[in-house]
Amino acid sequence: MKLPFIFFMLLTMQCTSALPIGSKHSLNSSPPHQNQYEKLRSYFYHEAGYDGVLNDEQKGLFFSYPEMVFDRLENLSTVTGTEPDFLMRADRAVSTFKASDLWRNSQSTPVLTKYSDQKSSNVPIIIIFPGIMGEFVHHFPFDEIFSPSESQFAAEWQRLAQNNYDEVYSLKEMKKVPYPLSDLVLGASVDVEAKVVAKLLFLKPPLLSLETLGTVEENSSVYFQRLNKVFSLLPWQKSPIYFLGYSRGANVALEMASKLDSPPQEALWASQVKGVVSLVGSLWGSHLADDAFNTDKPTGMMVASLKNLADSLTPAEGSPREKAHTALANATEIATKLRELLSATHQTTPQEALKWENLNTLVLPEFGFVWDIATDALLDNFKMQKFITDYNGNVARFKIVINKIYEGTRSLTTAERLRWWKNNQLPAHLKYFSTSATMGDPTLSADSYWPLNDNPLAVNKNSIDYPFLRKSYYDLLDSSGVMLNDSQMTLSRTVFYPSFHRTLNPSQLPYETASLGVLGISHWSIALQQAIESSHGRNPFPRAALIRALSKFLSELD
Repeated sequence: MKLPFIFFMLLTMQCTSALPIGSKHSLNSSPPHQNQYEKLRSYFYHEAGYDGVLNDEQKGLFFSYPEMVFDRLENLSTVTGTEPDFLMRADRAVSTFKASDLWRNSQSTPVLTKYSDQKSSNVPIIIIFPGIMGEFVHHFPFDEIFSPSESQFAAEWQRLAQNNYDEVYSLKEMKKVPYPLSDLVLGASVDVEAKVVAKLLFLKPPLLSLETLGTVEENSSVYFQRLNKVFSLLPWQKSPIYFLGYSRGANVALEMASKLDSPPQEALWASQVKGVVSLVGSLWGSHLADDAFNTDKPTGMMVASLKNLADSLTPAEGSPREKAHTALANATEIATKLRELLSATHQTTPQEALKWENLNTLVLPEFGFVWDIATDALLDNFKMQKFITDYNGNVARFKIVINKIYEGTRSLTTAERLRWWKNNQLPAHLKYFSTSATMGDPTLSADSYWPLNDNPLAVNKNSIDYPFLRKSYYDLLDSSGVMLNDSQMTLSRTVFYPSFHRTLNPSQLPYETASLGVLGISHWSIALQQAIESSHGRNPFPRAALIRALSKFLSELD
């Protein structure tokens, strides 16, 4: 009864012109290296063209940063005041820019006419980390690449992983159980003319394994153990390894990177990790996550109600009469919290801009999707068919799920991310890349609608995802004042600030970073065909082209 509600409420927390290492635009980085500037963007345009995307349509998908945006962010390198004040100044530094400004800048930024002629034998292994709540989403990140996959490495990985297992937490059993490794780690490759350019591994979380919830430290520990099993089967000694973290997955990837010099388990493969790519990562925290812990906000009221409910439920013990009394008290508490949740829901009102854009934010997912989630989660994992005989087990399961969601959401807050940067060091020899995204310009009046908000490769207004995310875009705009946001993250919170990191943690050695540009789409569209299942259509962005472009970009790094 509660899991679908939690899913739809907190899914919103899920929770690039190429600027290479050493570019003059690298934030707090090293000297210019102009010959790589715009490489990833050009690679993406070529790959999208192979998929039949017309040049005019591409222009609204991948933006260049205006010089002024970089200048403003780089001027923040001298840190004064409190730690949150730095991030507020970063938000203010980009608050006057809109997606249309980036689009206009891109019109005059050239696209390379051909790929590099470099023939590299350097075949990277790219490990993709999912975002928060990823185990509840049927279409996992970049599933166009992984399933079905006819790539060379897909078949090789299936053969290597066959009859191998790793342990996964089972909510149903409330303990770890064996699980086929081939279902936990999916393999694919980017192939060009029968040659493997890059090998891809996606860490796929099973439903209610809780592997995308809890703390990043907990997630990292699970993935270290799993990757040890992967690399015990897979030849890796000559392959550079890159972590690619989507959304909150970037935070998990950084947590793993911070432990490479002293991993929680022996990991010989750690010596081959060369870099981390953050794909719209919540590097410095999400304003929406902050709102989830602010009880003056409707979302904060809902989260507080759910957490209080989980804390207040008690197991039914003692005599039959005592058990019945406890069950009645729990039912009364559930009814009270449901009323609080409904009251908080009614306090959220659609913005006037959504009416001007003719968007219906009250659309619901199809019954079949809700039924699948409900039956898989409630009837199977929560054992609702044994509601009476396993009553205490279901109470325990509910507490576990709510607390894991609570901790996972809290790991996205500004305060928690500042704590992480203050207490962790990143290996200085790794390269750190970030990509950002933004939805189209806000509609500030009935006649100010930006035409690229109808870009057919960035927007599918018939989907359930789009109106849901567009409302979230305006919620985030209200909380942050930043128009350059992808509905979950502001641009200013998705880039690296090495100098600020060193201010927070003086033991941190200098490291190189690069911002790879801005995608003109929503947070979910970057990675997911659909987050909320519907037959009304998928998110149209050419995600496979992005992965192929990133793979080629990484394969050519020194």
